[in-house]
Amino acid sequence: MSKNTPEVVPDKIDSPISLKIITLIIASAISFHFGGYFFLGSEDFELATSIFSIASPLITGIAAATIATRYIFSKIFFRAYLCLAIAYVCAGIGEILFILYDYVLGEPAFPSVADLFFIPFYPLVLVHLVLNISFFRTKFNPKTIIWMSTLPIAIMILYLNLAWGTERDAQFFLSIYYIAVSSIALTMTIYGASVFRQGVLGKAWLLLLFGIIPFSAADLIYYYIETEYGYTLDHPVNLLWYAGYWIVIYALYKHKKIL
Repeated sequence: MSKNTPEVVPDKIDSPISLKIITLIIASAISFHFGGYFFLGSEDFELATSIFSIASPLITGIAAATIATRYIFSKIFFRAYLCLAIAYVCAGIGEILFILYDYVLGEPAFPSVADLFFIPFYPLVLVHLVLNISFFRTKFNPKTIIWMSTLPIAIMILYLNLAWGTERDAQFFLSIYYIAVSSIALTMTIYGASVFRQGVLGKAWLLLLFGIIPFSAADLIYYYIETEYGYTLDHPVNLLWYAGYWIVIYALYKHKKIL
């Protein structure tokens, strides 16, 4: 894209979502988690899970950075995908520190220094979403404002009901922050999918939505079990993160293929 090229995209390009790829991603996540749990020793399983937990966000960050380079002369899209790339790299660094604290040093990993990298993840994802959406649509109608306000509030109420009996400590309030920003990101992604559903980026945005939904669900489950019981690497909640990362990677691939 040259400096003089308008920041527009064609109206429609047929690029269907492959259900085979989605099924393969889900099946691979399930096979990796439960296969590793039953057939590997505890140490080997923890090592494999740790490596996968670190590699997945970093690969997603690289994929987003690749898209960013395609928009090097586009202020909006370059910044949008650069923010997404930084978000997932931060998540990868956070995973490294989390595993270092929890499984190497044997110290509490939540909250810890790892949160310095997890905290900016969703805000950066939100910057990506807002930049993309605002380029195509700047006004919200009243019905949109109502449901976009209701969904995060409903998710927060659900979480507070689940965690009502937990101690009001740093872990509790940090959990509230994560649930709040993840629910807002989910809401913005749903809105973005509705904005682009008839356009060239419709399939990519729908995939991005499918990737963020399991992330939001995983956050809701994780912060509840962490504050109530304590998180372990063999917990099935990991499946949601694994699938979320790789569906987002597929969404970025779809974006690259379309444009």
